[in-house]
Amino acid sequence: MEKAIGKNMNATHATALKANKTKMASWWTTNKPAISAKATKVINILDKFFDNVPKFLGRLIASGVIWAIVLNVVSAYFWPELPDKIPVFYEFCNGFLVLVEYLIKVAFGGIASIFNGSFFEVAKSNLQEFANLWNTFWSWAGSLTF
Repeated sequence: MEKAIGKNMNATHATALKANKTKMASWWTTNKPAISAKATKVINILDKFFDNVPKFLGRLIASGVIWAIVLNVVSAYFWPELPDKIPVFYEFCNGFLVLVEYLIKVAFGGIASIFNGSFFEVAKSNLQEFANLWNTFWSWAGSLTF
């Protein structure tokens, strides 16, 4: 008797699952074009966004480097008191210039070290230099007063 009830329940469950699958397939068939069109719009928006991100970051980095170089030239040749007049901005620009210089050195040094066979030594020294930069940044950030 128990086996007969279990078989009926399994059959009923299987029928309900089949009906749900049919409803879902019907829903998907009717809504697939609308979903596909919306997904295409979202993909196009994301594609445009990610096409512009490298340009934006490149312009941002280039303008930061230009500001830092200009401030260093002005303070070195024309206005030696400039670092004392705007210390936070001046040090931020200098730090940004040091960071960009470090990243360029790591990129080109890493590529050269692959071909020289000294990748791990260069990576170790770069990691130590990064730790020094990180500590310098935190000591600078801790010294800020407004």
